[in-house]
Amino acid sequence: MERFLNNLEDSLAEEQGFSTVGVALALLLSFALIFSAARVYEIESVSGDIQNVADSAALAAENVVGEYCVIATMCDAVVLSLSLSSLCALGLSVAAACTPPTATLSQALLKSAQKLKQTRDSFSEKATSALEELKLMLPLVAAAKAANVIAENANVRNGVAYRGVAILVPWQTEPLEEHATTKTDDAFSAVDQKRDELEQLGAEAEEAAHEANRIKEEAYRYDCGSETNYCMYERAKNLAHLSGSENPYYSSSETWDFGVALARAQAYYRARVGQEAPANDSVAEQARSALRKRFYHFATIELARGYVNSSEEGFDAFLPILPRNTEEMRETELYSEEVYLINLVEAGTSGGGATGSNIQKDGMFKLHAYDTCPDLLRTHSRLGYGSLKDIEDDPVRFRICPECQLSPQSMGSVAAASTSIPNGFEYHYRKVAELAREYAEQREELDERSKKLKEEANGLFDSIAEALDEAKTARIKIDPPGKYGAIAFVTTTDAGHTNFLSSFVSGSSSFSKRAAIAGATLLPESTESGKTTINSILDDYASTNAGALVGAERIVLDLWSGLLKGYGEGQDALSNGLKNAIDSLPLASESGLGQWAADLFESSLSALGLEPVDLSPQKATLINTAHILSEDDSNFSLRLLSIKEEVLGATDTDSLFTDAISSAESSITDAIGSAEFTIQVATIEIIEGKVEIPITITLPQSIKDAATSTVQEGFSALKNAVESTSAYRRWE
Repeated sequence: MERFLNNLEDSLAEEQGFSTVGVALALLLSFALIFSAARVYEIESVSGDIQNVADSAALAAENVVGEYCVIATMCDAVVLSLSLSSLCALGLSVAAACTPPTATLSQALLKSAQKLKQTRDSFSEKATSALEELKLMLPLVAAAKAANVIAENANVRNGVAYRGVAILVPWQTEPLEEHATTKTDDAFSAVDQKRDELEQLGAEAEEAAHEANRIKEEAYRYDCGSETNYCMYERAKNLAHLSGSENPYYSSSETWDFGVALARAQAYYRARVGQEAPANDSVAEQARSALRKRFYHFATIELARGYVNSSEEGFDAFLPILPRNTEEMRETELYSEEVYLINLVEAGTSGGGATGSNIQKDGMFKLHAYDTCPDLLRTHSRLGYGSLKDIEDDPVRFRICPECQLSPQSMGSVAAASTSIPNGFEYHYRKVAELAREYAEQREELDERSKKLKEEANGLFDSIAEALDEAKTARIKIDPPGKYGAIAFVTTTDAGHTNFLSSFVSGSSSFSKRAAIAGATLLPESTESGKTTINSILDDYASTNAGALVGAERIVLDLWSGLLKGYGEGQDALSNGLKNAIDSLPLASESGLGQWAADLFESSLSALGLEPVDLSPQKATLINTAHILSEDDSNFSLRLLSIKEEVLGATDTDSLFTDAISSAESSITDAIGSAEFTIQVATIEIIEGKVEIPITITLPQSIKDAATSTVQEGFSALKNAVESTSAYRRWE
């Protein structure tokens, strides 16, 4: 032997070339390595194939959950849009009741709102029931889909056949519950009870507003109704030469108020006091001029006490009325003020008199209109000052001056003419002052009606706001089996045969049994398909005769469709939908209460804070099964997670795995037997007999038939795989 080895060493160490033995050994080693590598590659390939099948099965199962989420989202969109639409229509009914032009429409809006509420309640009940049935079917539908994928991936060339099953995690969730709508019911009841009273208050307020506006319009015409015809503006311009800010012109009563007339009158009399002068040197004219100036001075002081406070909350004004005759003059300071000089006509005994100690007791006197009256100048006697009242109180002692002719009637006639005919400023001012009093009375009645109406409307809007807050949470909960993910188990029923049989690699011509596990969960993807699904509901709406609807039906239908389309926009869709509905109502009126109510309702909705819904479609994505299992607390998930965590330990994982899949098999098999595969979710009936949109989900009976066999076969194959491998190695 030693001799042979030495000869072999010499042959291999020969430096002149390759030996025959060396080449043979090199070739043998090379071929062995090549065929070994090919066999390893083949084994890894078939192992990878089963993992790909498991991945595809998990994705197929979880996509079923994604489809359920689309359906549930669509139902939630309908429920929410119907809830919001019914309450918005209810609020519009309240706003429309506040003014006579829309009172009839208010009743129609209330009926439409009630119909929307009935539709919402009916749809929500039926949709919740249908979705609950669909939830029960999801595990078996997912299992059937996965089984179909597994079966279709058999490798005919290598003779490989797969069996397996997909399990949703969790495989069941809490039943869907109907939400209470107590506040919504209360809001509808309150509006139904109060609407007629609101309509009556609105009619009374409108009548009072109409009369108040008529009075204001008339007063406006007396103040500045024309730039050329007689009015306060024109008279002040031509008589007192006022212009600019002291004498503004308003082209409409809508921008004018009584304060404009008062300010104009105040400026007018201030100017007339400074401008007044006799037209000639005659005694009569000088006397009249003095009395006019006295009147203008009195008017300036009197009007300074005037005020106008006008707002939406109320009206309070005082425009002093100036005397237009002697009788009215006697009620003013013009009658009692001691401003007229007295002289002595005939002396009497010394003593006190009506005007002071300088007046002789038994003498006779005269009062003078102005200080340079000729009669006063001739006597050179000035005994103080007296009033017009003195002349009438003691006519025996007080005589009328033959020159200036001062008497109470003289002062009473100063404004008589200018107050009695349209060419006098006083005529127009008096009209405005009298109308201001009428306007105040009418505004008081209007404000009283408006205040009561606003209190009632505020209470109703508060109820509706509470109902809206309730509605935004009374939603269909999207909580399906498989919300955490789907786990697929796949094993080989026929392991297949190798294509690399060779004497260089020892081993069987068939592969060993293989198994794989995969997980998938839903993640949102950025597409518009979610919105498209929601909008598809309206395709049937567009195909109906809805386009022929008018009035309240059209308003309500457009409101609902707008909210449904804007389901993913949240508060913006609600605000825009309501604004469009308000704009379609003819709320303009003299009282303005309809628009006030609409604005208040719109403002209250802006504080609702409705969050937008993410309409991104859910797409199944592969994920580590540990992430799925850790979210669930079911027996299956806990056992399977324990297997993954303790696979390297001493735990009997075969038993754990068998228990886990047995638990899953029992739940899915029970679901198959009780499942109904045709579900009409509900019918959306917006306008009775006119707009009806059914939402139906139909699953073919073949799925149920396939589920029964494929699921059972899948679980059986998994159990057999465990039994066949447990004698050799732990399940991994």
